[in-house]
Amino acid sequence: MTESVASWSEIVGLMIVGRGPLPDFSGVVRVVSTDEDDDDEDDEDDGEETMVTVHRVFVSGERVRRESLDGVVWAIDGEDQWIWDDPDLPPVCDPHAVSAFVEDVLITREHVFEWDEDDERPIEPIRSATFLGRRAWDVRWRHSERRLVIDDDTGLVLHRSGEGNAIKVAEWLEISVGDALDDALFSWDGSVRRESDGVEGEGLHGSTGSRIDTLDALDKALSRWDEIAPLAAEVEDGDDLIHRLADLLDVDRTGARAVAEMQLRRVARVERRRIREALTDERNE
Repeated sequence: MTESVASWSEIVGLMIVGRGPLPDFSGVVRVVSTDEDDDDEDDEDDGEETMVTVHRVFVSGERVRRESLDGVVWAIDGEDQWIWDDPDLPPVCDPHAVSAFVEDVLITREHVFEWDEDDERPIEPIRSATFLGRRAWDVRWRHSERRLVIDDDTGLVLHRSGEGNAIKVAEWLEISVGDALDDALFSWDGSVRRESDGVEGEGLHGSTGSRIDTLDALDKALSRWDEIAPLAAEVEDGDDLIHRLADLLDVDRTGARAVAEMQLRRVARVERRRIREALTDERNE
């Protein structure tokens, strides 16, 4: 591969919006993280436990399946959320919820707000590289061990380390992009448990009215990708982006914020259909 160069602003734009909606992807991720005990602040060694997780993930639109390397399912985020917190019991089902795991830094594009900061810029120009056989960008900093490797096609982080937070290393060990994933991976037809307190939250988007507003905003955004992608790359201020998205799509701030937070980051064809079907169902209820 002929070496190419890019500016930091170009890489940030790639990380935020990529080169279009993400196709299905899957692979094996590895995360080294620490669990700090606030009670042991005076003892740097005893107050920190290092944890290493290696497992397989499947991502299609907003749907995510996580399982061990030998195929034992840990969690599914589909129409509902299923968490296998006890291997001897059925999964806990939480309708419309979304789980959060340490490897999420690898399976989502970056939030525009996260890079609106005045910290040290990386070494420029940023040079192209090959990582796991894929064209990528190797981002390094002069005065720290911080390193990012960004996939040139998807904008996903392939490797992340040295940032001085609880996640020491997050990286893909294997990744496959573009192969359509079976819908059956993101559903569960077996028995389930509910949360012990019996209280169901309002889901991702709050009340029914708020959910309709959000789905309507996302539906509009999906049909105007060519306008939203360059806008998200251009606007650095988060509040300004929400304001401009609200004007562009003629939606309220709640809907505009949902578009900004999703950034259409993993919206594939199947997700477009699901959003529109959900919007129709909500309006008919």
